[in-house]
Amino acid sequence: MVSGNKDRGYVSRIIESARALRERDAFEPASRMVGDTISAARAKAETRAQGKDTRRVVIAFGLATAFIALLSLCLPYRGIDTMGSGGTIYPLGDVLDCYRLWFDLTIAPLFDNTLYNLTTLKLAQFSQTHEGGMYTMVTNRAMATAIVAVCGMMLAVSGLLFQASFRNPLATPSMLGVSDGVTLGCIVFAWLGNGSISEDPGLYLLCVYGFGAAAVVVVLFLSRGISGGARYNVFDMLLLGTVITQLLNGVNAFVQNFVMDYGTWQLFYNVQQAGDALHDPLVQGVVAGVFVITVVPALMLRFRLNLIAFSNDEGRMMGVRSGLLRGLALVLGATMQLAAIASIGQVAMLSLAVPFLVRYLMPSDFRSQFLGNCLIGTALLLVCMIIQHFALIGIITVPVGTIVSILIIPFFVWVIALGRGRWS
Repeated sequence: MVSGNKDRGYVSRIIESARALRERDAFEPASRMVGDTISAARAKAETRAQGKDTRRVVIAFGLATAFIALLSLCLPYRGIDTMGSGGTIYPLGDVLDCYRLWFDLTIAPLFDNTLYNLTTLKLAQFSQTHEGGMYTMVTNRAMATAIVAVCGMMLAVSGLLFQASFRNPLATPSMLGVSDGVTLGCIVFAWLGNGSISEDPGLYLLCVYGFGAAAVVVVLFLSRGISGGARYNVFDMLLLGTVITQLLNGVNAFVQNFVMDYGTWQLFYNVQQAGDALHDPLVQGVVAGVFVITVVPALMLRFRLNLIAFSNDEGRMMGVRSGLLRGLALVLGATMQLAAIASIGQVAMLSLAVPFLVRYLMPSDFRSQFLGNCLIGTALLLVCMIIQHFALIGIITVPVGTIVSILIIPFFVWVIALGRGRWS
C-alpha cells in the first residue's frame, strides 16, 4: 500500500513537471515574438534617426554649396592662372543684371526672331551703366564655376569608387598613374612648342588623356599578366599602380630638371596649370561628355555598387558578378579623375580626402555616400577656386593645385583624427 502511494506520488510529480514545462513552452513563442518586436522597433527607430541625421547633413552641405557657388559667381574671371585681381568682387545686383542680359541675348531670341536686332543696343546700354568688360567676365565666370563644380563631383566620386573597390581608404586613381600620366602628357604638349591650351586644344586633350589612360592600361595589363589571366587581384593592381606611379614621377622629374631648357619649362608650367582650359569650348564639351558617361552610370548603378566591397567569391555566393562591377567602377573612377585634372590642374588630393569626411558624416550605403561626395567635393573645390582669386604673390597667382594641397592636407589630418577607428 505504501509502495503504491509512492508510485502515485512520483507519477503525479512527473505530470506536474510536464504540465509546467508545457505551460512555459507555450509562453516562450510569445515572449520571443515580443522580444523580436522590441528589437525591430529599436532598429527601426535607429534607422529613422540615422535618416534624419543624413538629411540634416545633406541640407546643410547643400545650402553651403549653393552659397559658395553664388559667391564664386560674384568674382570676375580672368583665367584660372591669372584669376587674382586684387580682391575684386562684383555686387550681386550687377551680377544678376549680367545674367538677365545673357538671357535676353541668348535664350529669348530662340523664341522671337525679332529680338536679334536688339542685341547690339542692349550690350551698348549695359556697358554704359556697368563696368567695362563686366558682362564677359561674369558669363565666363559662370561657365568656369560650372566646370569646377562638375570636376569637384568627379574627383570625390572617383575616390569613393576606388576606395570601395580596393577596400582601402588610401586608394585613389592617382595610385594607378593617372595624375603622373597627365603630367607626362603636359610635358609632351609643351615639348611640341605649345605654351597655351587654346593654341591647339585638340592636341592637348590627346596628349593628357592619352598618357593618363595609357598609365592605367599598363597597370591593368600587368596585373592581369601577374594573376595568370584568370582574374584581377586588387592587391597586385594597387601595388603595381604604386610602382608605375613612382616610375612616371621619376621620368617627369628627370625630364624637367635635366632635359628641358628654361623656355620649354615655362611652357610646361603654363600648360600644367590648365590656365586657359576652363573657357575653351572643346575642353568644356569633353568634360560635360565625361560627366555624362561616368557620373550618370554611377548614379544609375548606385544600388548595385554597394556590392563592389565584396570579394569575387562572396559576390558569386550571392549570385552577383562583383568582379565585373569592380572593374566598371575602376574604369569610371579613373576617367573621372583624368577629366578633372586635365581641366583644372593637379587637384587629385580631393579624391583622397573627401570620401574620408563623407564616410565619417554619412551612412555607409553607397547612395548616401555618392550624394555626400558630390556636395562636399563641389564645395571644397569651389572654395579653393575662390581662395585663388585673392591668393597673389606679387603679380603671380598661386596655382589652384597648390591651394588644394595646402588646404586639404590639414583638413585631411583633421578628418583622420575625427574618424579614427571607424574606417574598418
